Order: sequence, then C-alpha cells, then structure tokens
Amino acid sequence: MGRSVAVVCPKGGVGKTTVAVNLGSALADKGFRCLIVGVDPQCGLTGSLGKDRFDIDYGLLDFYDPEGSPEKVIQESGIANLDFVTSNVWSREEEEELLAHAAAEPERLTWALSPFKQSYDFILMDCPPSLSALTYSALRAADLMLVPLQAEELAYRALPRLFDSLDELSRGGGRTPELLGIVLNQVDPRTRLANSVIARVRQEYGEQVFQTMIPRTVRLAEVAQRGRPVNLFNRVGAGSQAFAALAEEILTPMRNESERTVEVETEPVEQIAREESAEAAVAAASQPWKPGALLESVTASVESESGGAEPGEDERILSLEEAEKEREVVFSRSRPSLDDYDDNKEDEHLH
Repeated sequence: MGRSVAVVCPKGGVGKTTVAVNLGSALADKGFRCLIVGVDPQCGLTGSLGKDRFDIDYGLLDFYDPEGSPEKVIQESGIANLDFVTSNVWSREEEEELLAHAAAEPERLTWALSPFKQSYDFILMDCPPSLSALTYSALRAADLMLVPLQAEELAYRALPRLFDSLDELSRGGGRTPELLGIVLNQVDPRTRLANSVIARVRQEYGEQVFQTMIPRTVRLAEVAQRGRPVNLFNRVGAGSQAFAALAEEILTPMRNESERTVEVETEPVEQIAREESAEAAVAAASQPWKPGALLESVTASVESESGGAEPGEDERILSLEEAEKEREVVFSRSRPSLDDYDDNKEDEHLH
C-alpha cells in the first residue's frame, strides 16, 4: 500500500513544485513507483516534466466532473517509475470550477487517489501556495505532510499559520496528515539571514526538521527550463545529491518501521510455542514416577530416530543384565594393567 504525501506551505515561492518533482525523481531513481499530482492550478508541474499544456487533455478536473475521464488522468513522464497528474486548469473559469468542486466535495480527492495507492509507493501532491479548498482537499487525502521552507523570514513566519489551520481542521472532525518533516529549501549558508532562520527553525521544531537541506543552485532553477528533474542532467551536482540524501532520510525510518512490524507479527507465534512447551513440561512433571520410565522414554526416542525398524539378522536384543555384563567385559579389556606401564613412557598411557 502506497503513501500519499502533501507537499504544502501557505507561503508562495518556497519551492513546493521543485521539491515534489525532484524528490519524486530521486525516489523513482531508487526503484520506488511515484505519482506526482499537481493540485496547484498554476501547473508548474507540467513544464518541469517537459510537457506542454496542449500535450495533455485530462487532469485533476476529471476527478470532479461527472462527464470527466478519471481513468485517463495518469500521464507518463518518460522517466522510469515516475508518472504524474496535472491540474489541467488553463483558464480563470476552469480554476473557479475546480475550486468550487473542491469546496463542495472536500473528500473527492481522497476517493479519487485511493485506488492509485495499489500501484504506487508514493503519491506526492504539489499543493497551491494558500490554504484554499484545494489545499484542504489534499491534506484530507494525505497520509503524510512534507513542508518545504525557504530559509528566509517570511517563510518562517508562515509555519504557525499552517499548523494552526491543521488544528482547526482536526477540531472540525476533518482528517489531518502526520507531519513527515520540514525540509529547509533554497538555502544559502553564506548569508547570516539563512543561518539565523535555520537555527530558529531547528530550535523550535527539533527533530521534525530534516537534517538534509536543499541548497540554492542554478541547476535546480533550470529544471523548469530543461523539462527534466535535476538528477537527469546534473547527477553529481549539489542539488541532485541533496535530493538523493533527502529521499534516503525519508526512507530510513519507513524501512525500520516495516522491520518492527515484521517482528511484532512473528512474536505471538513464538510466544505460543514457548507457552506450549512450558505447559508440556508442567504436565510431564505432574505425572507420577514409575520404575523404568526413563528407559521407556529413551527407547521410544531411539525408535523414533531409527524409524521403528526391526533388528536385523546380525542384531540381537539384550536384557539389562546382559548389557551390564558386556559393558564390564569391554571395560576390563580397555583398562590398562600395571604391568603395561613403563616408567619412561607413563605419560603415553591413558589414566
């Protein structure tokens, strides 16, 4: 079952589309099936994946339109393991129609994306730079929430507004996603402003902030111009390496969680086996002892190992008295006599 992730921040220009496209490509590069959904009517996703508005006839609006074709909304990006859905909104009228539908049916996006979780490991939703009805629909449809944060003052001040809105949505009975993390984006560590914002964000939000930071680079800005994610044209660059590290930082706790789930599932089986063994031991201990019980148990064990085979022609069954006599004979033959000892060779004999 795949996981849906809302890439959301009410502040514009923080790089939500850049994060969605390049993180999706980094996860796809690691073999995970990814679907990027352009919830933002600006459709920056389309150009970042090398498509033109006239190349696409179906999109997000088909999920809401009774006469739409939701089965045709999936578009191939030409990149292995990476597909996308555009908002397919090219006019003011279409945007107003989409917003009206989202406000009237806030759960529609959840229902529409649910079947795709069977086919994709990750569904990344590129949200609008606002807390509109479309953003709320994406938050309701999301299992997790990833917050890109530009290392600047105005972006930092937008965080409380986002979390207050989530609390309000939760109090109203709406479904809210778990915070996957805050990723610092467009970071220029040479400036005191960036370092100041980074320090305050890490101090206030602690482990909710990813260790990986996305640098401000020209290569990431070229993604929309080239129509390809950065790892396809500048794999060894700082931007590509940062998104690969971010993908790994996201995947590591998920792998650990899967391992713990497997351990929890196997533990009851082991516990039952231990309880059954303990019950058998108690039952055996409670039985009255009788002469020959040990011999009978050993005999039964030997017979079970040998498959209960009958003795052959050269074999004979000994009584206990006969077995004891033979043991004494063998032992007497193997016991060295004092006459066998040589003072010079005493330590060669077995004592």
